[in-house]
Amino acid sequence: MKKAIQVVLVIFVIYFLLTNPTGAANAVEQIFNWIVDALGAIASFLQSLLN
Repeated sequence: MKKAIQVVLVIFVIYFLLTNPTGAANAVEQIFNWIVDALGAIASFLQSLLN
């Protein structure tokens, strides 16, 4: 069952990329921005601990 869900998810991602490349690019950009913001927040937290 787990394998079937993974296959369906991969098919959905491929379909999304092919039918809406602009939306896919925006989604990747949003995820990247979220990761950068999270890492910045962690760095700020650690720096405040050292001061």
